[in-house]
Amino acid sequence: MTNLACWNCGANLAALPQPISRHNQCPSCFEDLHCCRLCIHYDPKNATRCADDRAEPPIQKTNANFCEFWLADSNAFKPSERTSSGDAKAALDALFGTQEVAAESGGNDNADEPSEQPLSVEESVKAKLQALFNTPDKKP
Repeated sequence: MTNLACWNCGANLAALPQPISRHNQCPSCFEDLHCCRLCIHYDPKNATRCADDRAEPPIQKTNANFCEFWLADSNAFKPSERTSSGDAKAALDALFGTQEVAAESGGNDNADEPSEQPLSVEESVKAKLQALFNTPDKKP
């Protein structure tokens, strides 16, 4: 299927093996793909049923399902209908972007440790939080 995109974040799914299985998740936002939201039969105006009368729709439209009538919809991504999990991930990426954190955290102030080693993601996030709350780094 050409131009298949994640229903939540719009990431290109061309690299995923076809057909999409129940276990596939978006490589970008980790949302389930074999779900009502990525199906051509999904009708956002009617949340209680499916457009295919043969299908028994699940209660959670974003969870993976075993529907036999599921067909991927290449137009499922609607930027205005992003879920709260997608918005939360975007906010976290903006706050804890690894490139931004590494640049802002700079080197290490402790003279006993070499400053040439790049900080790990955990150390970078910790340094960013400490700078945010103006708390000194306390060693045990």
